[in-house]
Amino acid sequence: MITTIKNKQLFVLLNELKSGLVELYGDRLFSMILFGSHARGEATSESDIDVMVVLVDPVNAVEERSRMSSLFWYFLREYDELVSIIPISKSRFLEGGISFLRVVKREGIEI
Repeated sequence: MITTIKNKQLFVLLNELKSGLVELYGDRLFSMILFGSHARGEATSESDIDVMVVLVDPVNAVEERSRMSSLFWYFLREYDELVSIIPISKSRFLEGGISFLRVVKREGIEI
């Protein structure tokens, strides 16, 4: 995994997002990973911010997206940034059998 974020505004936004997730999930939050164009340093002004949120099992993706919706709207309103949050269970993330997860692990930046 890559370990640094060069864009200061993105760094601030991600730390604020992590604080919101800690408040929402507490000890259930295992990890938060920036992936996609921002992690690769290829983002444009049109790019969304892709974040994988790894939670201690069990995880129902639909329910978790609903729980996180206020964070989504906050960052859209306050930063004019679209943050795409993908919740996943710790066990599924650690299995890593899906090629998408291997890419996130290889290119992602843990926050």
